[in-house]
Amino acid sequence: MNRRRFLKTAASGSLMLRLAGCSALKPVSGRPDLFIYIADDQYKSSLGCYGATPSHTPNIDRLASQGMRFTNCFTQSSICTPNRGTLFTGMYPLKHGAHANHSGVYDGVKTLPNYLKEAGYRACIVGKDHIAKPSDLYRWEFRIEKSAERMPGAEGPQHDRHRKTDFHQVEKFITANDQRPFCLVHGASLPHAPNLTELPNGLKGYDASNWYLDYELGQYLELFNRLGLLDSMVILYVNDNESQQPRTKFTLYETGLRVPMIVRWPGRVKAGTVCDAMVGFIDILPTLLEIVHKDVPADVDGKSLLDLWQGRTSRHHQELYASYTGVLVSTPRQEIPYPIRSLRDRRYKYIRTLNHQVGHPKQNGAFFPYEQLFDLSVDPGETADLATDPDFQAIKQVMSAKVDAWMARMGDQGVESELQTLKKYPAKQTQ
Repeated sequence: MNRRRFLKTAASGSLMLRLAGCSALKPVSGRPDLFIYIADDQYKSSLGCYGATPSHTPNIDRLASQGMRFTNCFTQSSICTPNRGTLFTGMYPLKHGAHANHSGVYDGVKTLPNYLKEAGYRACIVGKDHIAKPSDLYRWEFRIEKSAERMPGAEGPQHDRHRKTDFHQVEKFITANDQRPFCLVHGASLPHAPNLTELPNGLKGYDASNWYLDYELGQYLELFNRLGLLDSMVILYVNDNESQQPRTKFTLYETGLRVPMIVRWPGRVKAGTVCDAMVGFIDILPTLLEIVHKDVPADVDGKSLLDLWQGRTSRHHQELYASYTGVLVSTPRQEIPYPIRSLRDRRYKYIRTLNHQVGHPKQNGAFFPYEQLFDLSVDPGETADLATDPDFQAIKQVMSAKVDAWMARMGDQGVESELQTLKKYPAKQTQ
């Protein structure tokens, strides 16, 4: 594709979004089509709607202007598989089982495609899944693999993961002779490393990857608009975990857990709104279940966001927990347990590094203290550790006790849970 055609095609996808309007809010009724777009290793501040200048994400930015943008959305881990498992189950990672990267959920755990099929939906995942190991219930009724064609700027063998979406197959799925509403989940490979080299528009590296991620989102939106679906469906944009910046992936600092979330649903979600409530990936499944009129099971840890989306409340969680599992059950394999746990409330952040006697395998062997405590109201960058400050011992003890209780509820045994994962997925299965 030459430069002029490339830019013209990209512009048409961006301009399309300007067609949509938003009328007075309507109550939830019927069963809308659902679309979830999951970015991979994107950092929030690289989106124009979250402050990036210049912006290389025009479609995401317009999506935010036509829907609700969340400023305090948190993942429940800082790596891909556990967060996708949480999105699909509504459970914390140590409960659903896929707490190690490239692992799978426990047998008997129901996921989004199971629930939606029961609700009379057809569910399809496109591109990256990342729930890498099988279980008895984790099944998508439809699956669309990436095309064989590389994205522009994906030139070397290391770029094979960056292949274009097969929009012909996507359109065939949407327009199939099937009267059921659909749920379409797109798992992007971008802007995860390796970065694209250079695009015809001159962007290079991370900016090129971020732009092309946004461009493919625009292609989806243009398709929905052409099929007359855009203004009746629910569109949710999220990123699976922060990366590409210091203290992000593989840690439980704010920069590793706080991610973009945007929802667009004309007539139900007011355009151009910003929500500061504390929400998490655990809340996505129960929200979707409420939309499709299905009861939320008691073992789901999250709670529906629908009251927030529709402006009936401005508050949600008062506390959110997170976990990081250090072992890696893929190739290359990482067998040093390095469990980290955290608790965040509206002001304080408590972090516990259980195996603090060894260096962090994914942080160049850096050592971290057993406990850290931060006052986010005055230290949002988490640079002043208060864990040994006499004035904050009572707060630390309360938060530590809450983490103990939460771990017990999750069946979380810390280092032992990681060793059990290594036994479940022995090296011969990860070659």
